[in-house]
Amino acid sequence: MSEKRYRWAWELFVGSLFIGIGLGQIFGEPGVGTLLGMGVGFILTAIIRIEEERPRVVIRSSPTLASIPLIIMGLVFIVTGLGISDVINIDMKVLMGLLLTVVGITMVLMGIVIMARRRH
Repeated sequence: MSEKRYRWAWELFVGSLFIGIGLGQIFGEPGVGTLLGMGVGFILTAIIRIEEERPRVVIRSSPTLASIPLIIMGLVFIVTGLGISDVINIDMKVLMGLLLTVVGITMVLMGIVIMARRRH
């Protein structure tokens, strides 16, 4: 029996992004909406995968090593959006530093996962 293969649910990310942009436009804050949509999109794509062989949605019960930075990045985008809209008060320098650090960690982990899959 072969191991099931899954792909990233990019449709969820793009859909969340456009929903965020649309809601941002409605409320006069398209930048904030974009950040919130990206945050939700990263979180959804971290926990939801699509089976490649027989397309169906699979929700992960436990996060993998590669999905943890995506969840953190999603939360950082959401907090950034809330900070820009003055819903919460946060130092943006610290927040942007955290965001860039998480993006870097995510890229490294994704590279490790891709290299490990190519060896098999």
